[in-house]
Amino acid sequence: EGLVAAGEDEKKGAIHYVSQLVPRGGTAIDEALGAACQLAQGDGSRPFSLVFLTDGEPTIGERDPRRILANLKAKSGDESVRVFVWGVGNDLNAELLDGIARQQRGESYYVLPGEDIEVSMSSFYDKIAAPVLTDLSLSVEGVRVSELYPRELPDLFRGSQLLVLGRYSGEGHAAIRLRGKVAGEAREYVFEAPFRASQDSPHIPRLWAKRKIGYLLEQIRAHGQNEELKGEIVRLARRYGLPTPYTSYLVLEEGAAARRPEGRAGGEGQQAAESAFRRLREEARESQDSAELDGFSAAPAPGGAPAKAGKAGVRHARLAGRLRRGQRADLSDALALDPAVIERSIRAVGAKTFYRSGEGWIDSEAGERQPSWKTVALLSDDYFALLEETPELGAYLALGKVVVKVGQRVYEIK
Repeated sequence: EGLVAAGEDEKKGAIHYVSQLVPRGGTAIDEALGAACQLAQGDGSRPFSLVFLTDGEPTIGERDPRRILANLKAKSGDESVRVFVWGVGNDLNAELLDGIARQQRGESYYVLPGEDIEVSMSSFYDKIAAPVLTDLSLSVEGVRVSELYPRELPDLFRGSQLLVLGRYSGEGHAAIRLRGKVAGEAREYVFEAPFRASQDSPHIPRLWAKRKIGYLLEQIRAHGQNEELKGEIVRLARRYGLPTPYTSYLVLEEGAAARRPEGRAGGEGQQAAESAFRRLREEARESQDSAELDGFSAAPAPGGAPAKAGKAGVRHARLAGRLRRGQRADLSDALALDPAVIERSIRAVGAKTFYRSGEGWIDSEAGERQPSWKTVALLSDDYFALLEETPELGAYLALGKVVVKVGQRVYEIK
């Protein structure tokens, strides 16, 4: 009825007990979480963590997700109990599981059918077994920062790192102040770092965009879709070639081009992006039997929000979590296509994303074609002179025939 020391005899007894369990009846999520919270009688010197594994939706006892969350908050003492959720399979209410992890300052993870849970679960437990710093907050003094992700900092565990990404304005030395608790006692750490007006770190904007998209997707899942959030997700995903339920299939809603303001066709980069997504969408549909389309190709319907439950809901939640944590997530995670197929339509070079257009590539930031565009013949004398004059173009020009925007200048190699 309570916690016991994890000695060898106790472990053997626990394993024997679990081995005798037979799954029958229903899923009592509210009751299970309430019983677990009753064990949280610690001394406050370290976080009390629950690992919650489930393969279904609530079917016994309280089944209203809002009531389950409210009951958990009351029984756990608000956020003092961390809950890490593992959803196994597709028959899940991913919206509820995400809500539990978000409310209790944990994380939600999803294991799809056929995946091995052992390796990921083992590495996860090795991490949370040794908390180092809890209840974190971060501030920066000396430059103005905005759009920091993650918005709420998770606890820091031994052997792990916390990556915070954001935008800043201004330059010079700044103080980065990190506050938290060690064994229940408040601690503060101050670091100095230079912030420069220009940074040669092309990978950072893409990581930041992943985090922001993941955050916005979770906001939509938690509070419902609105056009402002959807539009920002599509903008970032087009710009960086990132996967979302929208850019995989909804970027090309029927009649979308006709609805552009004043009938404008959009910039060269946007048109190339739409063409690339159209080709990938059709290839994904052709590569699968219509009865076996995954959650991204079957849902959401045009104009709708990402699914919250079932197979599509699990896929959407899993992708949002990977983006929010800055983990590997590309279009091959969202489309049933080999990465090599996607690479023939979309290329990431540094912080830029290029889309295939005919025999060449177009920068996603290329706007409307203008007389000021500098056109240079591929491998001509002017081409090599341009490379010598502007060596930073080299990585982009390696694509061959390309339209690329650098600063306020657009170059077309043809």
